[in-house]
Amino acid sequence: MSAGTYTPGPWMAYNAQGGRIFKKWRIHRPGARVIAEICENNSTEIEAANARLIAAAPDLLADAAALLAVVDEVVSRCGWMDHGERERMWATIKRARGMA
Repeated sequence: MSAGTYTPGPWMAYNAQGGRIFKKWRIHRPGARVIAEICENNSTEIEAANARLIAAAPDLLADAAALLAVVDEVVSRCGWMDHGERERMWATIKRARGMA
């Protein structure tokens, strides 16, 4: 898998625009085209929750990486040992960035 870049945030979730109500929730970056659509046949509440989670993905990824960098610094200064949590989190971040 090559390490590509994703559409930068912020992303927004919506199911209506200009007075039109869509059958599917859409994720987009303001001023850009649709990034994704939720294509499940779940309840409206579940589809809305999934859309919000996907729309938050760029911020979640950036915040997790920033927090983990701080944790790494504290660990290196204090000699604290973890039980693999940091490695698992970095692996997840790399996977999200297309680097694993």
